[in-house]
Amino acid sequence: KEEKPDLIFIDGNHSYKFVKNDYVVANSIDTPIIVFHDIISDVCDGVVKVWKDVKETMSHKYEIHEFTEQYDVDKKKYLGIGVLINKVYKRGLWAILLKRYS
Repeated sequence: KEEKPDLIFIDGNHSYKFVKNDYVVANSIDTPIIVFHDIISDVCDGVVKVWKDVKETMSHKYEIHEFTEQYDVDKKKYLGIGVLINKVYKRGLWAILLKRYS
């Protein structure tokens, strides 16, 4: 049986092309959790755009969560974590993770 990751964290090259590619690969693997970094950043337009696209088109497949509280820095937005939880795995997700990592 081929193993797949429990979680993929997307945070690297922040251009639209690379973030979109990372998401397409993660989505094709059908991993239970995909996490994006910098979803509200004023300096990471590519991440913001991909995250917006995913939220608008993939709510049928993923439960979508955003963590966007942050400290004040030069009146700009930075950071933000977006979490996609694959609805197929949601019910048994914690059991899977606890069994594997405890």
